[in-house]
Amino acid sequence: MRPLVVWATGLLAVFAVIVGQLVLTICIAPAERQAKIIAREIGRQLRRTDLVITRSTLTELEMSNGARVVALPSTSDTIRGFPSVSLLIIDECAFLKGDDDEETRGETLISGVLPMLTTQGQVFFSSTPAGKQNYFAKLFLDAKPDDGIHRIVVKGTAIPRLAEKVERMRRTLSATKFRQEIEVEMLADGASYFDLSIIEQATSTESAICPRL
Repeated sequence: MRPLVVWATGLLAVFAVIVGQLVLTICIAPAERQAKIIAREIGRQLRRTDLVITRSTLTELEMSNGARVVALPSTSDTIRGFPSVSLLIIDECAFLKGDDDEETRGETLISGVLPMLTTQGQVFFSSTPAGKQNYFAKLFLDAKPDDGIHRIVVKGTAIPRLAEKVERMRRTLSATKFRQEIEVEMLADGASYFDLSIIEQATSTESAICPRL
């Protein structure tokens, strides 16, 4: 499913570059390798347009219209301080690292980068679920009416061309992992010792009978 997400985020960045002048797009991922993959995909799609890439590195692109795309790992010490960001893409948001005592992982980083957005700037979060104790899960589970957030859920089981791959993963993964990675369910814990399906099967739907002591 990752190639589809990378392609979609790359398309978002390319659209922003084409329609905007002097636009700055920042792509953030938990690891430098992931950030470079996004930058490479953006570059690949840009080369299909009329824009000319005047400067290209593994993590940065500059276009003939003055637009820039910068891909950064979330662990970078220099992630703050970019001015006038028009588009902020945060990939694998559920896997961002946070403080040891932080209940919603990733919130510290996100609170540091959101002020970089311009007044009309947009931010896109993408990820597969990783439990409920992270900022990405909070965006979905704490949804409020008219909060200005548009939520999109795409299950692997809903993509016909991936049917064969999905069935192979269904046979390979545990029931909990399949629900998390393919059916994008935000389960209580992404790293439980016991598989969630085992716990569910062992739980009676009938009322418990407690003996009087």
